Amino acid sequence: MDDARAQARGFPAPPDRAARLAAFASGAGLDASRVLQLGFRAQREFARRVVTRDLEPWPTLHSMASHQAALSDLEWTRTSLAPHSGPSRRGG
Repeated sequence: MDDARAQARGFPAPPDRAARLAAFASGAGLDASRVLQLGFRAQREFARRVVTRDLEPWPTLHSMASHQAALSDLEWTRTSLAPHSGPSRRGG
């Protein structure tokens, strides 16, 4: 998520996203670009479910614009973090 949303969620300063990604990837035994690919896929699938499913919690998530937030986060990550994550720089 962008800096404003990170601050709204309790981060007093922008988190070191590249370090956090590297630590997560290392712990998962994956490279950072693969973690991003999987994250992009998950964000797109979440957004799809929010707009296509009609049983709770999906309608509530839709009313909260969760699908838009997920796609916004995906785009921010794709343009701001992915270029620094390694060889695979595609958006998923």
